[in-house]
Amino acid sequence: MDPEHRSAEYELRKKSPGLAAFISFLLPGAGQMYGGKIMKGIIWLIAGVLGYCLWVVPGIIIHICCIVNAYKTIQRYNFDLLKSLSSP
Repeated sequence: MDPEHRSAEYELRKKSPGLAAFISFLLPGAGQMYGGKIMKGIIWLIAGVLGYCLWVVPGIIIHICCIVNAYKTIQRYNFDLLKSLSSP
């Protein structure tokens, strides 16, 4: 595959870390699910709900960690995608 096609393929398949963080802000774990990590997203969702049930502060801390993790999950997805498209 030539570089132009690789670049076009990457642009079509890459995902937005900002969108992942935003949807995890709306629903804990949704950003991980957006990145294809369904089980990881379910675990974050359960952890977030349990955190909020225990007390608001643990829920907020877990929720913030979930948002950051969603962002990093999509960054990793995009890096792996670029690496796979760059391989001969």
